[in-house]
Amino acid sequence: MKITQKQKGFTLMELLIVIGILAIITASFTFMQSNAISGTYLRTSTSQIIQTIRLAQTRATTRYKDSAWGVYFAADQYTMFKGNDYTSRDQSEDDKNELHTSVSLGNISLNGGTDYIVFEKSTGETTNYGSVQITNGSRTMNISINSKGLIEQNEI
Repeated sequence: MKITQKQKGFTLMELLIVIGILAIITASFTFMQSNAISGTYLRTSTSQIIQTIRLAQTRATTRYKDSAWGVYFAADQYTMFKGNDYTSRDQSEDDKNELHTSVSLGNISLNGGTDYIVFEKSTGETTNYGSVQITNGSRTMNISINSKGLIEQNEI
């Protein structure tokens, strides 16, 4: 009578299959996580830009420092300023904000062909109405400002 001993353990093929499955799960999780993070940067940046626009409008409406207030837009930053236009502004009042490196401003389409919006003192209205888009590569948010100063946002 021959007694055989059963060996316990995993074969090389079983180990390779498990490692492959774990690699796929890890890659999927990493991809989903990076999309979630970039979406967060986009939403946060959009929200901060809207807050800055509203602050400029509030300062104009309340005649803060007896001036009109506006926001200037560039590809990687935006600046709240005091004055009737960006070129003749009071630079000591500038509040410059840098965007996260994954987010950029683009398609700035404001009335008068400017890259800034100015709110009139007392009324808070603007002649530079239009829209600005914020992108993070795959997703785009649109901020619209009408002539009465109403600010809206939507994802494109």
